[in-house]
Amino acid sequence: MVTIGRRINGISVNPFEFLLNNEGELIKFNTVEEAHQFMRDHGFSETEITESHSYFDEETGEQI
Repeated sequence: MVTIGRRINGISVNPFEFLLNNEGELIKFNTVEEAHQFMRDHGFSETEITESHSYFDEETGEQI
């Protein structure tokens, strides 16, 4: 599973904040492409999708 994160305020030394649902739980996707499509569907630009956000393997926590 894949999760979406970004650095707080876009500052590289800040920790990541993650995309959550209304219940405060991580939103998880099967693939990075599904995560990208979710972001497109919610008005994010391609630059924001590829440069401002990071994608993580939910199981290992590693960035992909």
